[in-house]
Parts: sequence; structure tokens; C-alpha cells
Amino acid sequence: MIFKKYVDALKLNKWLPDFRDTELNYCASDFHSCSDLAPYLGSKFSEIGGALSASFLRVDDEDASNKRLSYDLELRYQDNNLYVFSLNIDNQSFKEYGDEGEWEMIGGFVLSAPSELESPEFGWIMDRLEGLVDEPSEELWNKWQKEEEVAA
Repeated sequence: MIFKKYVDALKLNKWLPDFRDTELNYCASDFHSCSDLAPYLGSKFSEIGGALSASFLRVDDEDASNKRLSYDLELRYQDNNLYVFSLNIDNQSFKEYGDEGEWEMIGGFVLSAPSELESPEFGWIMDRLEGLVDEPSEELWNKWQKEEEVAA
């Protein structure tokens, strides 16, 4: 009974058939595409070489009009799991030039090893991805890095 209230409150009845169709198509296909994992991923996501990428902004709670973080995240699907493949975080500040202005990068972080995902810099995003995305093993990470070098 509680589950029905949850489904009704989130209007899941409208979306569950689409997710079921997507799952059936995905399971029946010999070629698995990240974009087939869920319907309606939308234009914010793109599929690049087996990775699912998304960019988003997080504003500074104390100074939202002048500071923000830009996250560029890529997820890779392998062996029925999603893994963090790439993560760049740019610290940005708004600089005014007369009547105009623009966002400028004033620092940031680039993921260079999976063990860094446990650091405070990446903690905010990893907390939100908990249970959805896994940290790749060093072996898997190194394999992907070699594949990227060969592709380049």
C-alpha cells in the first residue's frame, strides 16, 4: 500500500512502461548503448566512445552570483555497472567588465586516479552518485587509460 502511494506521488505509472520497454530492448540487443539504459536522457547527455557524459553547475551557497563549480562528468558502462570514467571540476568566478562580464576559471580539479574519488574535492559529487555509480578498480582504470591513448 505504501509503495502505491509512492508510485502515485511521483507519477511513476506514466514512466514505468517506458523504462520497461527500454530494459527489454537493451536486454535483447547485441550492441549495448549507454543511452539505452534509460528513456529520455535528453540533450544534456551525450555518448562518447562508450561513456555517458554530462555537465552541470553547482553554485556557491554564500555567493551564488559570483562563484560556482562546473562539473564535467563521464560515466562508462562495463560488466553491468556504471563507473566514473572522467571527472573535471572547474572553480569559476564571475568577472565584470564594464556593463558586461563572463565566468572565468580560477582553479579546479582533474581526476587522475580512481583513488582520488574519495578525496574531499570529489566528495560532493560522489555522495550524490552513491549506489548508482561505482569507483573503477585501478586495473580497470589503467585499461581505459591505455585505450584512450591508443584512440588518440
